[in-house]
Amino acid sequence: MLPLVLVGSFVGVIISSILPEAVLTIIVAALLFYLLYDSFDKAIGLWKKETIAIQLESLAFKELPGAPASELSNIQTNVNHSVKHSSPLDDLLIEKANKL
Repeated sequence: MLPLVLVGSFVGVIISSILPEAVLTIIVAALLFYLLYDSFDKAIGLWKKETIAIQLESLAFKELPGAPASELSNIQTNVNHSVKHSSPLDDLLIEKANKL
């Protein structure tokens, strides 16, 4: 990692000496907004997955005989429609929802 940091510093110094300050400010601001958007997108996706997992676990442990099944079907619909199937955690949540 250290060589990458040194190369990045070297390139940054060269670019800062070539480009005007206003252009550098715009580039840094654009980078900041992109990183902010990417972080929030990942955080919201993780929050949705964790919320669905918590709901499924609470239903698995607290399901009572004669309880309305509509709540479970709503959560299964959430699992099927709002979570992208891209990780093993998603597949596990789908399997749990289908078993209930």
